[in-house]
Amino acid sequence: FDKKRPVKVVKIKKLSYVFHRTDVTEEAANSYQRLIKKSRIKQIGEFIDGDGFFPNCIIIAINSDRKPKFDLVKTPNHDAKTKIGILHLPKTYRSCWIIDGQHRLFGYAKADKEKVKNRTVPVVALHNLPQDVQSKMFVDINHKQVKVPANLLGQIMQEFNWKSEVVTFAMAALKTRLLNNLDSDDQSPFYSRIIKSEDKKTDQRCLTSSTIIQWGLSRSTKYFGVFDRKNITEFGTLWDRDYDKTLIKALSFFISLFNFIERKLTGMWEVGSGPGGFISMNIGVGSIM
Repeated sequence: FDKKRPVKVVKIKKLSYVFHRTDVTEEAANSYQRLIKKSRIKQIGEFIDGDGFFPNCIIIAINSDRKPKFDLVKTPNHDAKTKIGILHLPKTYRSCWIIDGQHRLFGYAKADKEKVKNRTVPVVALHNLPQDVQSKMFVDINHKQVKVPANLLGQIMQEFNWKSEVVTFAMAALKTRLLNNLDSDDQSPFYSRIIKSEDKKTDQRCLTSSTIIQWGLSRSTKYFGVFDRKNITEFGTLWDRDYDKTLIKALSFFISLFNFIERKLTGMWEVGSGPGGFISMNIGVGSIM
């Protein structure tokens, strides 16, 4: 039994729970610990409040003695094996176990209740799977899945969010694009020094965009100003009227700054992360910024 359809968030949240406590295998326990993080739930709630949405399905297992009612809707003949209709979930507490999508679902609980009261999410529902199959599926999805590297995710998002109307997204894209340009400009001391998604780490190519942004270009530096989701409330020293001009100004500033450091500490800069290195590693660059 397998159904896929949109379900109101508030309804599925009341019926759902996470992780079978009877499954005490180390893999299942590790999967659960990796999944449930309050900070991540809070971030997702903020994302939803900003009109964000998730197009991918939440996967649940329905455990009930009776087969859930499914009202078939008459549709024109087609070759697909799927059927369209209304699935009635069991009106029973803890009847739906969340196999995948825990953070998304709990994120809605942190979001503005008025905004999400009529919000729906796509759901894949599996009925009365044997518990060992449910546990294996839980582990396969939540413990063995490959996480998207932070650097690759940053590269993707900076394309989507360049000049976004959401200022926090646009600023994040600006910082990532700045580091991309520092890496690709042959006049830059960072030329071929920043690890891209397809690059392997070496002593010289040892910098990561995500870490430099976190340590050297965080909001506390105020290089680009003070801002919230909608507005720049105070312009920073590197802000120059718009994102394009600001990118040019910031690129020129950091090339000049680190060219000076490279000239003064040439040997240490060339070492990178090798023996005696520091200045041209994440910790050194982040500290200087």
